[in-house]
Amino acid sequence: MKCKKTDSAVIGYLFKTLSPDASDRMEKHLTSCDECSTRLNRFKHTQKLLNEITCPEPPDTLARDVLNSIAAQPENRQKAAPDIPLPDYIEALCKTAGSEQMRVYHFLTKHLGVKKGEAAFDEYLQEQMQLQFTTETGAIISYENLINSATGERSVHKIEGQTKCSTVENCSFPALAEEIGLGTNPCETICRRQIMLMEKTHSVEIKCLKHRTHEKGGCEFLIKPKNGHS
Repeated sequence: MKCKKTDSAVIGYLFKTLSPDASDRMEKHLTSCDECSTRLNRFKHTQKLLNEITCPEPPDTLARDVLNSIAAQPENRQKAAPDIPLPDYIEALCKTAGSEQMRVYHFLTKHLGVKKGEAAFDEYLQEQMQLQFTTETGAIISYENLINSATGERSVHKIEGQTKCSTVENCSFPALAEEIGLGTNPCETICRRQIMLMEKTHSVEIKCLKHRTHEKGGCEFLIKPKNGHS
């Protein structure tokens, strides 16, 4: 009759990984089971052969030599990307974020209509503005700051106590809109919806003091905390 003991039980006995009770039971079992005794002797012989094998130590340069060999193949040759200065990296990231917003807005309003599309865009915008990005240098940038940078450099100063005035210049939105073929004026659509979201999330009131013509010096806003907020 074939023994129901598994190889793992015999190997466990050989390498002393069984519990004391299980090891005692296996030792008693081996005295009366020729099949398991044969398996145990076979495993001992295998272990003896393995112990006699000497593995050569790889040279310290092995990993580097393998990588150099792979890189030397014509199909694997690539130009090493230069280190991108952080300001350039941030600028590219800002433009990507701005372009993404306009593409999403255009897609939603085109397929859902203006009313439903803008409602869907508002939900998307609210989630995106809470995101944060970590650059390769460890700097953390919020999506909101990326969009603020994409819409231009802001000069902020206090006037009338708590009121702040912000001037936006060098906005990349019009150029991005033209680049992706978006006919909608981003200043009258996307920027306006960002302002509405910032008013809601930051408890402020934002009033446009200057018409949103970025080509003529940028936008000027009056940013005022709502009652009870400083």
